[in-house]
Amino acid sequence: MESTDRDRSPGLAHYALLGVTLAVALALRVVASDSQALWGDEGMTLVLAHWPASEMLLHPTDPTPAFYYWLHKTIVSTHMSAGFVRGISIVCGVASVGLMYLMGRLSFGPRLGLLGAALLAVWPQHIDYSQEARAYSLLFLLTLASATSLLWWLREVEKDEQVACKPCRISALLAFAVSTAFSFHTHLVAVPWIVVALCILLTSKATTGPRYRGETIAALGLMGLLAVPGLVRFARQLATPNPGFNWLEQASPANFLSTTLELLLPLRFKAGGDTISSGVSTYQIGFLILALLLVRFARSGEAQDLPKPDRSTRRVMLAFLSLPLLIWLLGFVVSPIFMERTILFAIPGAVLALIAIASLLPDRRVQTGFAALTLAAFTGSAFAGGLMRPKEDWRGAYRALAGQVAAGDLILFCSWKYPAMRHAVSAPVPAPVLMFHLPGEVAIAPEAKLGSRPDWDRLYFRYVVEPDMPGKPAASLEAIQMVAQAGRAIWLVDSWCPERSRSEMLSKLPNNLRWRRAWDSPPNFARPVIAIDRAVTVIPVGIPVLVPPELGMGGPVQ
Repeated sequence: MESTDRDRSPGLAHYALLGVTLAVALALRVVASDSQALWGDEGMTLVLAHWPASEMLLHPTDPTPAFYYWLHKTIVSTHMSAGFVRGISIVCGVASVGLMYLMGRLSFGPRLGLLGAALLAVWPQHIDYSQEARAYSLLFLLTLASATSLLWWLREVEKDEQVACKPCRISALLAFAVSTAFSFHTHLVAVPWIVVALCILLTSKATTGPRYRGETIAALGLMGLLAVPGLVRFARQLATPNPGFNWLEQASPANFLSTTLELLLPLRFKAGGDTISSGVSTYQIGFLILALLLVRFARSGEAQDLPKPDRSTRRVMLAFLSLPLLIWLLGFVVSPIFMERTILFAIPGAVLALIAIASLLPDRRVQTGFAALTLAAFTGSAFAGGLMRPKEDWRGAYRALAGQVAAGDLILFCSWKYPAMRHAVSAPVPAPVLMFHLPGEVAIAPEAKLGSRPDWDRLYFRYVVEPDMPGKPAASLEAIQMVAQAGRAIWLVDSWCPERSRSEMLSKLPNNLRWRRAWDSPPNFARPVIAIDRAVTVIPVGIPVLVPPELGMGGPVQ
C-alpha cells in the first residue's frame, strides 16, 4: 500500500508546535474568563445543577439535557469565581483543539492537522463559548469526538488485512458510540449531527458488507442503550410542553445566511469602540474570492505528492457544514432553535474546508502563506471582537447597590436574573430583594439582606425553580408584609425583565412615586443594559411577600 502524508510520522519539532498550539488555546480561553460576571443563563446553571441526578436525567427540568449539569454539579461550587465556574467549558475547549488536530491528521496528515488545531485555537466564537458556563463547549467536544472516531474507524476498515489493527477499529467504533450517545445527553441540538453521522456509518462500504456488520450492529446497540434515559426524558418533554422552552423566533433567510457565514468565516472589524459583526462583509467576500482563485491556480498547476480530501473526509466535512441548514429547517417543523451557539459545532466543517484548500495548493510556500494569512485574519478577528463577548455587568450593578442602598430600603428584582446578580455579590447589602416571579407574579424574598445567605442557590432552587416543574408540589412559604417606611428608598433593578413582571412590580407601589435613574451599565450595543431606578417613599409602603421559613422572618420586616 502506497505511503501518503497521513502515514508519515512527525518529528519532535512537530509535537513541540502542537504543544505551543495547545498552550496558546489555553491562554486565549483563560485570560479573559474572569473578566466579566456570569450572565443570566450562566447564573441559572448554578441553580439548575441542584436537580437530583435521576430527575435531571429522566425529567424535562430544562431544555438542556443532563450531562453538562451533572458535570457542573460534580466539579463546580457556586462559591467559586466566574472563571472557575466556567472551567468545564475551558477544558472542553482546549481538548477540542487537540481533537481537531487528530481529525486533521486523519484527513490530511500531521502537518495540516497542526494547521487545523491552530485554526480552532484562534477561532473567535470557539474561544468565546469555551468561556461560558453552559453546555455548548462540551457539545462541541463530544460531536467532534464522534466525528473523529467515525473517521478513524473508516480509515481502519480501508486498510489492507496485513496492516489492519482490529483493536484500533473496535476502539474507534466504541468511541463513536459513546461520544455520540453522550452528545445526545448534552444538548438536543445534537440530533441533526447524530442523524448525518449514522447515515455516513450505515452507507459506508464496510457496513454494507458482511465483514464488519456484526461490529456495527453491536455499536448501534450500545448507542441505543446509552440513549434510553435521554429518549425517556425527551418523550416526557414533548408530552409536557412548557412555554418557557420555546421563546426563540424563527430566523429569516437573511439572518440564517449572515449568522452562518459569520460563524464559519469569522472575519470582523472594529469601529467606534464597538465590534461590528457585519454578516456578509467585504472581508469575507474577499477571502472567498482569494480561496477560489487559489484552488483554480492549484488545479492548473503541476500535481504533487500532497494529501487530497478523500471520500470519507469529504463526507464528514459536508456533514458538519450541513448542520446550520438542518437546524434552521428544523425550526419550521418543530420549534425555532437556530442561533449562533446552537450551530457552533459546525465549525469543524469549516476548519476541514480551509485545510482542504491548503492541501490543494501546488506549492508548500503558497500553502504556508495561505495558512499564515488565515491564522492572522482569525486571530485579529478574535482580538477585534474581544476574547469574550460583552455580558451583563452584574458586578457594576452590585457595586452601585452596595454604595447607595441603606438599611430599611427595598430592592425589586426580576427573578430569573437573580442568580447571576447574586453570584456577583461579594459582601451583604443591607436591604432585602423582592423578586417577582412568573407564573402568578408573586413577590418572593430569598434573603433578609442581599448577600447574607451562603445557601442562596439552594433556597432559590427549592422555592423558585422546582415548583415550576410539572408534578412538583408548591413550596411552603410564609406570607409576611415588607414595609418601606416614609423617606426610605425603593430600588428597581431591570435587565430584560418581562413587561408583565415589571408592570406587576410597579402595581404593588403607590402611583405617586417619582423614579430617577440611579445607575445603568455602560452603553454597548452587544450587551444587555442593566438599569437601576430609585424612588423615595412619601408614606409607608407595604408589599405582601412570601419568604422561605429558613429565613426566620415570621413577622413584618420594617
